[in-house]
Amino acid sequence: MTPRRRLATLLIGAWLGAPLAVAALTATTTASVSCDTNGLAVIAPTMLVGLVLATAWTMLFAARFWLLAVSAAGAALLVAVASFATWAAVAFDRCFTF
Repeated sequence: MTPRRRLATLLIGAWLGAPLAVAALTATTTASVSCDTNGLAVIAPTMLVGLVLATAWTMLFAARFWLLAVSAAGAALLVAVASFATWAAVAFDRCFTF
């Protein structure tokens, strides 16, 4: 694998793989709790799982520290957005009727 392809695989996995896994986890967790549950009880743990996934993926490639920092920073932003958006969509669909 060429260095450029290796870098692309590493960043795509950290920046897209972790948020997709977090979105699935957040959707199933939100669907399983009652509507009275605070959203932070769902969002915070799933965000932590996403950061651990992104870091583990990066460490699997034995990346340098600066690449670990870049992938974790990008994953942190995207995991937070994915977690909140998924929670909001599922909670809105389940808990509000018009």
